[in-house]
Amino acid sequence: MPSMMGKTPSTWSQMAPVPNKRRYRLLLAPLIFLVFLWIALWFSSSLRVHSALHPHSQSEFKPLNVQNADRKSAQELCASFPRHILDSIQPVLRIGHTENRDKLESQFDSVSSCFTSDELVVFSDIVEDVRGHQTIDALENMPLELHENDHFRQYILQKQRYTNNVSEVGSEPVHIDGWAIDRFKFLPMVERIYHSRPEKEFYVFYETDSYIFWDNIFRYLKGFDPDDQLYMGTPTVGRKRTSFANGGSGFVLSRGAIKALLRREEGEDGYFTAPLVDRWLKRMVDDCCGDATLGWALHTMGVPVMGLWPMFNPHSLHDIPFSDKHWCQPVLGLHRTTPSDMRRLWKWEFQNRKQDAPIIYSDIWGVHRPGEQEELKNWDNGNWDGWNAPWWRNIKSAEACKQYCLSGRDCVQWHWISTTKQCIGMSSFRYGEMASDKDCHHSGWIRERVAKFQNDHQCKNIEWVKPSLWRVFSEGGRAPLY
Repeated sequence: MPSMMGKTPSTWSQMAPVPNKRRYRLLLAPLIFLVFLWIALWFSSSLRVHSALHPHSQSEFKPLNVQNADRKSAQELCASFPRHILDSIQPVLRIGHTENRDKLESQFDSVSSCFTSDELVVFSDIVEDVRGHQTIDALENMPLELHENDHFRQYILQKQRYTNNVSEVGSEPVHIDGWAIDRFKFLPMVERIYHSRPEKEFYVFYETDSYIFWDNIFRYLKGFDPDDQLYMGTPTVGRKRTSFANGGSGFVLSRGAIKALLRREEGEDGYFTAPLVDRWLKRMVDDCCGDATLGWALHTMGVPVMGLWPMFNPHSLHDIPFSDKHWCQPVLGLHRTTPSDMRRLWKWEFQNRKQDAPIIYSDIWGVHRPGEQEELKNWDNGNWDGWNAPWWRNIKSAEACKQYCLSGRDCVQWHWISTTKQCIGMSSFRYGEMASDKDCHHSGWIRERVAKFQNDHQCKNIEWVKPSLWRVFSEGGRAPLY
């Protein structure tokens, strides 16, 4: 009788056996496919967001809104601030003595304006009074072996000149590199704030040009246990393919995370492990940045970062490339916000809060309203996720660049640079800023497409994003062939 594949049993038994290599290949192919499928599904899920209402979405501000906020004083606006929440949440501002004064003033005119000197802790690289707040010198008790480090010597020189009241007038000018000093502040800052205020549940760290949406932060943190090891922020690539939270857009550490960071092995004769700063001294010297060192130390102690981009965002207000990645998501922190935008956004926020929903990106689009303009000369609206028009389009003017953008369905704004004959199209819409070389830049938006996007994205669900270390890398341009 016929058997398998039409062969008789005797014929089947006489067939040559399948070679081992071929057999392994046959087995390996489906295994590789399954691995790639698992990676694809995992990566895809890491890019998705929660689309459900956060269980703690009520605002604590009373009154919720302040009419004509742009005409109100800080004292009038701060009367609505929910001060009782500061019993559990500790704001921590990191600055430097050499900070740009306009940036510093705008921070205390906006994000930090509602905190008393007892409520806000300000760490710096010198002890001084800043707008009624006595700063804490985060570096005053650092190990002596650091004194030979070139970067740390900048701090020592700055302190000597400040202590001796050395004025630049009549003396040799000395440049102090505040960025070089900043890397050393993070670990001692975290350790000192915990030891001074261990009763707090969450610690929110930010810097001079960070814009923190306190109402959204307060709503979000209600959903977490402070004794869990939580480290939240915008993920940035660190050592050995690990990630750390970008310090500029703000980051949050729970009480549980800081306890894990400070944990030391102890025996009958004392501690087996060194204190936090001593333990990571070499890393502080070698790393580019203090937030990278902090992230690596937390990772080593078993506390990975919760990547919450775009809720924590390294973009500034005028830089946000609005798209479905920046539209229905709440915003917790922005970076590099200009002084004028800091003040403007702060007053706007007091007038635009909602009781049952956080402020989301589609709301803050209303501050600058990019896309309602048609064209702006001497203006740079960027190239964040943009592409250069192909050479064969032979574009030689701003009008031709506009027509190129109109010819393709994915383009919502364009940017013409006359000096380099570049026509840049973008699939997101961004406000931008006045160009430094003014006569060379001409920017425009396709208003109908921006309006259609807004109409098609009504944000019926608030997208509180779930943690992802990869979602931030999903931003990027493409070059349509039109």
